[in-house]
Amino acid sequence: RDALNVVVCTRTYNVIVYAAPKPFILPSIDAKCGQPDTGSVGTPINRKGDECLSVCDSTWVTYSTINHAGSTYTWTVTGSTTVIPSVTNSIQVYWTGVGTGLVSVTETNVQGCIGSNSLCVIIVAKPNASFTTMPAASGGTVNACLNQTIQFINTSTIGGGSPFFSYTWVWGDGGMTTLPGNTSGNSTHSYGGSGTYNVMLIVENECHCKDTA
Repeated sequence: RDALNVVVCTRTYNVIVYAAPKPFILPSIDAKCGQPDTGSVGTPINRKGDECLSVCDSTWVTYSTINHAGSTYTWTVTGSTTVIPSVTNSIQVYWTGVGTGLVSVTETNVQGCIGSNSLCVIIVAKPNASFTTMPAASGGTVNACLNQTIQFINTSTIGGGSPFFSYTWVWGDGGMTTLPGNTSGNSTHSYGGSGTYNVMLIVENECHCKDTA
């Protein structure tokens, strides 16, 4: 106090205010079947298109956010999953069942400020690929003559997922045939050389989930 008993300031302090981090989760894979985010974490996550991003069942996905030097990261994953624990800016998740899930991250920066982000996830069913042949297979083998036309009959099912997008026949002789999903998926093929050929059918749905027979 001075002679008039007035308090005199003898020291000042600088106060530095730091912004909280703003993590934003991005997946390594998106099945392109987004649906509106109905507020799994209370409010929409303000992602482009305000979507829950989707992933095919039985798929590994890496979720990541920008890495800032000195920051620490805490991840939380809910839903039917297998998770490789992580304290870095990314985490690996294997989705094991159809339904919904939530991936959340909390970032604490070097100044101790905290920010978080969540991503709604929809796990989409894969199709079930299968086919039969004419002549019919015996013990997993079709016996045919040179240049004989073999009928390959698609018997695949959508498996609870989205409609078919495409059918791709891989003939084992270097050739393949791709048919659109709005067709039967049936095809024919013949072989001009003797030998054993391994034929595969790859089916893909509109969410770009695939299965092979």
